[in-house]
Amino acid sequence: MKQYTILILFTLIAFQGFSQRYENCPGLEWQACYGGSANDGATTVIPTIDGGYFVAGWAWSDDFDLTDNKGKSDFLLIKITATGNIEWSRSYGGPENDIAWDALQMDDGSFLIAGMAGGSGGDVSTNLGQTDAWLIRVDESGNLLWEKSFGTSRLDAATQILTGTGGNA
Repeated sequence: MKQYTILILFTLIAFQGFSQRYENCPGLEWQACYGGSANDGATTVIPTIDGGYFVAGWAWSDDFDLTDNKGKSDFLLIKITATGNIEWSRSYGGPENDIAWDALQMDDGSFLIAGMAGGSGGDVSTNLGQTDAWLIRVDESGNLLWEKSFGTSRLDAATQILTGTGGNA
């Protein structure tokens, strides 16, 4: 009987602390859903130099916000305003699974995106193995500037972009 009473008391204290912790949080400014009707997801969201946001991840969809799927999952790129409105969205990839893991906005407004590509074709010029680390750069409007695969005959992926001295990637 004592264990049951202690458990109830602990639960009440925990919920009381939970409600006190979140009662002073600022209100939600906006929320939005992006993508299409299939399995789409974001792996990174970064602030942009114009006050908006850049979203990168993967997309299986070929409808709604995404209309150019190359096969299976593609790099998902969405540029949104500070209030969550879509400025542009793009899908880049090949016939196999491609996932964007990280992104960085460059000083000129373009974006460098790192991830993995599962095969060649579509936007992926070469594939050296099962999956390759795949880097793409798009301009401030989402147009592909260049792409490059790096890898071995095994599973390879680029999961993070680090900046060097002077802000260089």
